[in-house]
Formats: sequence, structure tokens, C-alpha cells
Amino acid sequence: MSELPIETAIRLVGLQPLAKQLRVTYQAIRKWCRAGVPPERVIGVCVATHWQVTPHMLRPDIYPNPDDALPAGGIVRSTEAPAAPVECASGDPRRGIDRRRSDQRKADRRIEGC
Repeated sequence: MSELPIETAIRLVGLQPLAKQLRVTYQAIRKWCRAGVPPERVIGVCVATHWQVTPHMLRPDIYPNPDDALPAGGIVRSTEAPAAPVECASGDPRRGIDRRRSDQRKADRRIEGC
């Protein structure tokens, strides 16, 4: 069975970075794997993948021609691949870098206040 275009986008960009770039939850993107990408999110997914996934691939019912909704100047693909998904250094994905820095600043202030 072949890979769905949204699955290709997830593989290229990563689930969390794609969700962050589109300002949706990763659960919403997972839902798109079953129900299809909403029309208002198609271009955002294409931009996130550097147009490696096209609007026609995601929604051929809305974009019937392979060149529909592509940038006017043509697709400019960078020579480097999209950034790999970033994994959190700690075991808990909810505890990101910003949270650790905040905790460190609080600890520094407590030491200074002694």
C-alpha cells in the first residue's frame, strides 16, 4: 500500500514540527490521515515540505491539475532536506528547552538571594 501525501509530509518534516508550523495540534494532523487535509491547510502543508508535497497530491478534488496552486515563479527547492524533527533532551516531551532554561534562571535567582 502506498503512502498518503500527508504521511509523506509527516515523514519529511516530522509530526511535531509540522503541527507547530501549521499552528495545530499533532492530533489534528493525525486526523487528516483518515479524513483528508482541510482545504485551508493544504498550502501550509506544501510550504512546510518545501513543495515536495503539492496541493494536487494532497487534494486532487480541489486542485485537479498537477500545477494548480504552485508558486508563480516555480518551485524553488533547496538542496538541503527539511530540518529533521527535534527531539527533547529530557525524557518528558512536555518539558522542553524553554522550561529548563526558566528553571535554571529561578535556581540562579535563589542562589543570588542567599
